[in-house]
Amino acid sequence: MIELLLHRLGLLLAVVSLAAAGCGKTDSDEGKPDSAAGQHINDVVTPSNGPISPAAASSRVATDRGENFTRQGEFDTAIVEYNEALRLDPTNAMAYNDRGWTWNEKRQYDKALVDLNEALRLKPNNAIALNNRAVSWMGKQRFDKAIVDLNAALSVDPGFALAYLNRGMSQSSQQESNQALADFDQAIKFNPRLIGAYVHRGNLWQNNGEYEKAIADFTAANRLDPNDPEIYFNRGNAWQDLGQYDKAIADYDATLQLNPRQADAYYNRGNAWGAKVEYDKAIADFDAALRLSPQMLSAYINRGTVWDAKHEYEKAIADLNAAVRLAPRCPLAYNIRGNMWLRSLQYDKAIADYDEAIRLNPKFTEAYVYRGSAWQDKGQYDKALSDFTAALHLNPKSTTLWNQVAWLRATCPVKDYRDGKAAVEFATKACELTHWQEVAALDTLAAAYAEAGDFDKAVEWQTKTRDLAPAEHKADFQTRLDLYKAKKPYRDEPKSKQ
Repeated sequence: MIELLLHRLGLLLAVVSLAAAGCGKTDSDEGKPDSAAGQHINDVVTPSNGPISPAAASSRVATDRGENFTRQGEFDTAIVEYNEALRLDPTNAMAYNDRGWTWNEKRQYDKALVDLNEALRLKPNNAIALNNRAVSWMGKQRFDKAIVDLNAALSVDPGFALAYLNRGMSQSSQQESNQALADFDQAIKFNPRLIGAYVHRGNLWQNNGEYEKAIADFTAANRLDPNDPEIYFNRGNAWQDLGQYDKAIADYDATLQLNPRQADAYYNRGNAWGAKVEYDKAIADFDAALRLSPQMLSAYINRGTVWDAKHEYEKAIADLNAAVRLAPRCPLAYNIRGNMWLRSLQYDKAIADYDEAIRLNPKFTEAYVYRGSAWQDKGQYDKALSDFTAALHLNPKSTTLWNQVAWLRATCPVKDYRDGKAAVEFATKACELTHWQEVAALDTLAAAYAEAGDFDKAVEWQTKTRDLAPAEHKADFQTRLDLYKAKKPYRDEPKSKQ
């Protein structure tokens, strides 16, 4: 079975950002899906009693000009205006807040913290300044400090939707899913048009495997902003997780119509085409992803996997070679290339790749399994058993591993490695884990009973195996059934003597 790696933010192989990170959206901006949200302080600043000085008035005007530049994304020009505002009035808390907000947008969080600390010194317990300082802490990955500021902001303003959104994001980053969901719920309650709350709640539902709920939230966000490609992209990912590949492809199509240079949308659409066994379309999308992002490791790996499925082995190996050159410390790349060598019966090359995968990640269960299979095919059964046993220790709930050890103990052509009693024990465990419905496990159990000398049981289980098997495999299972009826065990000869 071809395993296509779904490219997702935060995963090991997610080498392309799904969206530009940033801070500084306001409630009126509705929030953006992938960023913490800051705010201009103007809405909550009350004018001082009595007339203000001409310098203070000019400072306010400069601050307003700076705010407009910040909203337009002209951050350097905005900072010049805030500097002028503070030259005219060093006590202008609004200017400190807004300059801090702008530093956040530029991802210069230490400078933002200096300004926001001063804004809060001048106007203690200001909810918006507290929220903006929390954004700075979030940018520095200090979610604990962000939550402290957001708690304070919400104690001042219990209906502050952006603060709930940012606290939910911080809680989610600390793996506090329930608290995060509650905060996103509150953000939506106080501002039903806050797009970021729907999107982040959708992401959390998706991470929790609640794909229908995720799709509902992404759809709500899409209704509020039908021109945001990231919302289509996120919903496409959820459809893909549900196995609804046509709907996923439709959303990736919409993503690419709005943003034709979004490499990860081509990549994920390629995965969807691969899952539909539309290999040429998958390759075309991986090609497009790599044109836009030549360093995308997962695109080389998955394109190689698709070439392998098309039996174009030279192209498959070439892509995995590229992946290894790009990421020489990525165990997955070595493991997948090893699998390709294994399928082409080049056992020594396969084993060398599995060796490197295990060296890089000594707990890489699959590498032990496949290396064990390579040793088994070479007839080196002691090494095969050693690898299968190591893998079983790492993953004791693996049906495949219980079955693999049982098969070797039951059918090995070398007497020293056969053990009928142990084979029955391991095969029974594999059958229990698959609720006695997996053909391969039942086939192994029959072989185990045959090795143990209980041919009546062997015939019983092999008959069930044959009856459950797909039509194209029944003849193979019948051959073994005939052996057991003749009171002969089955022997699995190695594929290679090299």
